[in-house]
Amino acid sequence: MPVDKTTATALVILFLLLLWHSAWANQPARPPDAKMVYKTLVESQTLSLWFYWPAGYQPTDRRAAVLLFHGGSWRTGSPQSMSRQANYFAALGMVGISAEYRLAKTPGVGVIESTQDARSAMRWQSKLLSASGPRRAVRPAPWASSRASAPSMPILDS
Repeated sequence: MPVDKTTATALVILFLLLLWHSAWANQPARPPDAKMVYKTLVESQTLSLWFYWPAGYQPTDRRAAVLLFHGGSWRTGSPQSMSRQANYFAALGMVGISAEYRLAKTPGVGVIESTQDARSAMRWQSKLLSASGPRRAVRPAPWASSRASAPSMPILDS
């Protein structure tokens, strides 16, 4: 599926912001404001999206959101490793979201499962954006995804 010009421009801007503000990485990480389960696996393990709200955030706000995937070549890492970047976007008034996904160091998990989790996170976030009620975290507004790792490559590049 080709990416339209507006989406491509937004992704490039997000990438440049992450590079430009690398000094933000020196700030201490803070815990997420909320965690929401987006996938329950057969083994009763859950995968969550970690939300970082901007100052003054209200659930009825219409905010842009950025969904971030941590690095680690499918083997290492955690959503916490993207907390500084998520906090940066929250400081800009956006909702920063860091995704948890299964790692290939776990027996029976490989690249395919990690990529499936990343796709599930994006689908769940899209549904959340169009949902109503108490679980709604972000009202419909522009959102983008950024990757620091290979798992998000197939979902963003396809």
